[in-house]
Amino acid sequence: MLFWQATVRFDVADYAEAERLWTRSLDLYEQLGDLAGQARALRRLAECLQIQGQLRRAFERAQRAVDIARRAYDERAVCTVLQTLGIIGTVVGEFAAAEAALVEATANARARDDLNRLGFSLVVHAMLQAEQGRAEDALRTSRAEQIATSLGNPTMGAMALTYIAVAHRMLGETAAAVAGHRRALDLVEAHLLRAIETTIRNAFGQTLCLVGEVEQARRQHEAALALATVTAEPYEQALALGGLASCAQADGDAQETRRWRTDALTMVAGFGLADNDSAPLRRRIAGTTACGRVRRA
Repeated sequence: MLFWQATVRFDVADYAEAERLWTRSLDLYEQLGDLAGQARALRRLAECLQIQGQLRRAFERAQRAVDIARRAYDERAVCTVLQTLGIIGTVVGEFAAAEAALVEATANARARDDLNRLGFSLVVHAMLQAEQGRAEDALRTSRAEQIATSLGNPTMGAMALTYIAVAHRMLGETAAAVAGHRRALDLVEAHLLRAIETTIRNAFGQTLCLVGEVEQARRQHEAALALATVTAEPYEQALALGGLASCAQADGDAQETRRWRTDALTMVAGFGLADNDSAPLRRRIAGTTACGRVRRA
């Protein structure tokens, strides 16, 4: 009961209460010796902590979730928690751990013919590859979009389109990049995909800024910032602030650039990360990459 109450609070963006309830759920599952329940609670705690900007704690919870899911001998649960570890590992720059987790998650899903989890693993892997500058590898994960289409899953489709667009942008294929972002945003707006809207808009905004469409880019980042502020998502707020700094820089406004970037970095400083851990996020804010948070499809 506590677990599902936490899920309800999470879905309405009451993350502090969701964290409290999932922590209580974890305590109860530990008392009962319920390994599957522990893995499930730890995974959701990791996702909740990531949204709140507590990235190192999130990564540690995800690692624990993987260990416990293996002990429960539940291959489906192992796949799911590996995906979460892959997402958070990418965000905090633990690229080797993220890569290993996603390779295993993809193989796991393929072995069980689980198309939904296979598609999601490919989407997250594309995010990791784009973050590492492996644009051609990221493009090869385009099968995620085909899977999303076959399943009628617009969330997965929008995320796949976004990271494929980022890869096109990195290869200098700007027309394909902008077209891909527009298709992703069309899916978000048509299906009211609020859970991923900030990520989709921030990535689109960065691409628009880099191709010289600064005013359109600013509108995307402003919309992302407004939504992330309402839903209390500091990670996406920081990315939006960094995007607005890039727009100001493109306009040649040094004062506004400094103001937006200082706000973004101040927010990152509150995430409790060591300098090495925060480096990937600081690079995103500086405008060198375009990977945001991924939500489960």
